[in-house]
Amino acid sequence: MERIISVENMRKSDAYTIANFIESKDLMYKAGLGVFNSYNFKTSNKVAIVCGSGNNAGDGYVLALLLKEKNIDVKLFLIKEKFSRDGKYYFDKCMEQGIPYFLCNEYTDFTGYTVIVDCIFGTGFQGKPRGNSQLVIEKINKAPAYTISVDINSGLNGDTGFAEFAVKSDLTVSIGYFKTGHFINDAPKYIGRLVNCDIDISLVEDCFYLVTSFDEDIADANIYESYNSFEEENSPIEHNPIEAINSFTAENKNRVLVKNIGEYSVFSDKGKTVIFTDKRK
Repeated sequence: MERIISVENMRKSDAYTIANFIESKDLMYKAGLGVFNSYNFKTSNKVAIVCGSGNNAGDGYVLALLLKEKNIDVKLFLIKEKFSRDGKYYFDKCMEQGIPYFLCNEYTDFTGYTVIVDCIFGTGFQGKPRGNSQLVIEKINKAPAYTISVDINSGLNGDTGFAEFAVKSDLTVSIGYFKTGHFINDAPKYIGRLVNCDIDISLVEDCFYLVTSFDEDIADANIYESYNSFEEENSPIEHNPIEAINSFTAENKNRVLVKNIGEYSVFSDKGKTVIFTDKRK
């Protein structure tokens, strides 16, 4: 079984881990190293790393340093010159190593790159990419290069799995734990292969589980054919649909099966929740 968490659980767990066990810069380094180890970059002639302004970009700067150490041709493409504190630390390291960077604009061209790494938005992103971000994502999706998204595909909601417009990846490398948005609703349209790199984040809240087989007796469960029907009847307040179902059964001490949340179904028994592909549809 794979553990899956909400974006808020990840945010709290990340903060708890940094407060008690590891410096934030060191945790960012582990994330970048995890991405580096998730793909055989030795086969790459030329790598473009496209960075936003948050910690997701910082993971990309760490990756750039690791690629430079291996003498792999790497260039940074920045949506804008704005940085998180730890991201700026590693960006400065990239500058010290002579790694070139470019500011993205309408003339940005990924021709000749064998790999593009998407570090624009993280799992906390909501809404639709706009302006320069939208332009660059369009260019990434049109490029023939192998595309890797770091933590989640930019434009994809980390909780709901919905996207109006997002990067289409060949590989998505989740950081720490899988998020619900990696699986449900629109996620399979954008994510090719999905892997997770463990960076020793200590969870502060319970997780959900992805199971490969499901044979639970559901005779006494309340069954909904879609999340919309569950939502209409129960009016949950949580933004994350899996969190909403889990909280509902924990509070009401009942069992619920909600089908057709994208390619997945969700079964929750008194606050214990699993996600699975329902072959009985």
